[in-house]
Amino acid sequence: MLVSVTRRRGGRQRILSTLLATGCALATYSLLCSFFTCIGANYEGPLRLLEPYRPPTSDEAAGLIPIEYALTSDAANDIIFVGDSACRSGLDPLLFESLTGLRSYNLGSFGSLGISAYFVTLEAYLAHHSTPRVVVLCVSPTAILNVRSDPDPYGAAIQITTAGTLYERFLRVYGPPSQRRSVFADGTASLRYFMNRGMAISKSAAATHLGGKVPDRLDEPLYGFANESYNTLRDKTIKRRGFFPLPRDHGAGVTIFLPLAEPHSVITWMNDGVREFAKLARSHHFRLLIRLAPLSHNQAPWDSECIPAWLKGLETEFPGVSVSRPEILWYDPEVCWDSIHLNARGVEQFTAKTAKDVVSLVGLAKAAKAQPE
Repeated sequence: MLVSVTRRRGGRQRILSTLLATGCALATYSLLCSFFTCIGANYEGPLRLLEPYRPPTSDEAAGLIPIEYALTSDAANDIIFVGDSACRSGLDPLLFESLTGLRSYNLGSFGSLGISAYFVTLEAYLAHHSTPRVVVLCVSPTAILNVRSDPDPYGAAIQITTAGTLYERFLRVYGPPSQRRSVFADGTASLRYFMNRGMAISKSAAATHLGGKVPDRLDEPLYGFANESYNTLRDKTIKRRGFFPLPRDHGAGVTIFLPLAEPHSVITWMNDGVREFAKLARSHHFRLLIRLAPLSHNQAPWDSECIPAWLKGLETEFPGVSVSRPEILWYDPEVCWDSIHLNARGVEQFTAKTAKDVVSLVGLAKAAKAQPE
């Protein structure tokens, strides 16, 4: 009887010891997970949009360089261009200044980042700079109307590296508090992302503290570029005042417009976004000029009524908003890089046209030297 009791007590002790060890291991694991997740979700480094464990992509650079300039520079500009890649690669601030005498900067990024990101970038600029005289909102007309086969309003997903696409990460980092979603916003996917991010940040910090050499990901080649790093591209872009010229006269591919939905209608989030720009212009006392980017003639005919009517309605509702006309410019394919972007000759024409429109708007006594398109 004594032997039996002794064995039973020994078994209980082993079970209790196992449970205690398991509990300690789980608690330690949970604490570490919470620690790394907290670091990953609250990292406040200068380039919060980027991942610490790999070089940036070319899309990340295109979205980040404008807002980094907006947040860190203090140069005064008379005119600000903001919009998608048709803006970024279509309006040359240095040429614009030579034509008008007005200093400008191009905060354009790319279409899939979305108009909410353009708005956040401009807000960041206004918070750190004197108010410009005019903000030119320039987007491709193809970004405005609903199409039949594009259920995602932001277009194709840009390389998913978190629990969402690049525009979601951008708004999560730089947008209003309502956009800064919790670590459980996408369940275990977002939780794993922030945990892995926190581990990478902690590893880099530890290596730096111990005197180890940590590679600067911003000096490594961008995904999509052979020899261009984030740092070199940023420096070149800022030197050109945000302008990003496209290489060669024409792109390798041909962009075909998607069929428009019937009846033609403006995308809801685009309409809402432009109205937010108009309200911002009213509250900050600058003129908002909407200048749609040119399209190549090889895509005509296209919308001729919906967009003009929509823009006319905006002008009526918001007296501080002006629209450049004709609303849709059709350019010869020889001066187009593809159907929605311009080559160097097209940039000269479009910048000259925009210069004349801006000069007319601000009422300068000195007429622009720009020639009609």
